[in-house]
Amino acid sequence: MRTSFTIAAFTLAASSAAQEAVDCKIVEFPVSVTASNEVFGSSFDPESVSSIDQFLSQGLSTGAVDVVGEASTTANFSISAQYCAPAGATHPESLPIQLLAHGNTCDRTVWDALSNSDLQASGYSYQRFFASQGYATLAIDLPGHGKSTLPDPNTIIQMAIEAAVIDAIAASLRSTSNPLGVSFSKIVFTGHSYGSITGVAAARFAPDFVDAIVLTGWSAFVPLPSPLLQLQMQPAALLFDRFKGYPLGYITASNETGHEESFYGGAYDHTIPKISFDTQDVMTCGEGGSLGVGLQPATGFTGKVFAITGSEDILFCNPKNGACADQLANSSFLFPNATSFQSQVIDNTGHDFMLHFSSTETFAKIQQFLVNNV
Repeated sequence: MRTSFTIAAFTLAASSAAQEAVDCKIVEFPVSVTASNEVFGSSFDPESVSSIDQFLSQGLSTGAVDVVGEASTTANFSISAQYCAPAGATHPESLPIQLLAHGNTCDRTVWDALSNSDLQASGYSYQRFFASQGYATLAIDLPGHGKSTLPDPNTIIQMAIEAAVIDAIAASLRSTSNPLGVSFSKIVFTGHSYGSITGVAAARFAPDFVDAIVLTGWSAFVPLPSPLLQLQMQPAALLFDRFKGYPLGYITASNETGHEESFYGGAYDHTIPKISFDTQDVMTCGEGGSLGVGLQPATGFTGKVFAITGSEDILFCNPKNGACADQLANSSFLFPNATSFQSQVIDNTGHDFMLHFSSTETFAKIQQFLVNNV
């Protein structure tokens, strides 16, 4: 423990000192994709608040919703993203780039300390830390989130199509035909929570999409009933003015206490959960109903995988499913042909690891994996 905290303290100091040595900018990726999305049964009425509530309750309680088939779905998106790199990098193509995908009720700002300057200065920004260490990162708003295109939340915004978006953006980063105009030789996918699950699906659909995968706030084992029931999810348009006009299938947390209990645990600044609750984004009914797409083995992926999750993450290291370290290690079955599958538990840390006191310790563990494996 003493060594870990020493590393964390050193990294925090280095990250804070390097804030001005980082360049970040907003870019837009035009993406057109086709995927096989789920078709929900007629019992689900997307225009009924009570039907949405029943759909969510059933899914979070039993893990199953009424899926009656699949439909080939094509969609065009404008994907908003924040690109960060070391300031003045003259040859960014030589840098490894991490493609970052956020979890549900979040957007890309979770990778940059919620875009809060005080939290950034305190070392909670994943993007600024890695830029200070010589890496480029691209944090995307998944479709239906943040500043990206907001289409139908039930038939369009599902995991299969989001995985296809990740694959398309990763492919574009290997050539200069992307909004950055830079071809990167090494690409790492780093996901968090729902973003991690979607990354598994992306690896299943396009096994060569990246060179390595980092999965945070994740395991292959989800407790049921889900602790997410305590979020008391409701249509976002009925909860917050900033979501007025959103279709009812865009949902978010209504219970601030449930938000903190779901996403935080162990040691953290207790003023942060209110900031994240007040700035939370959405998830969709389509995402909730298509989770199974990312719980099937990515048999074709042969790169390296690193899974890292907090010991107090009740969503993916819930005691109901046994020891946290065992849950992570046993999740390797989703990558049966990976060159290696490594896992790490971060003590005293909840689900949103980047917003805990251990954030820079976790960043340093991920950096160590990248140095040794990419």
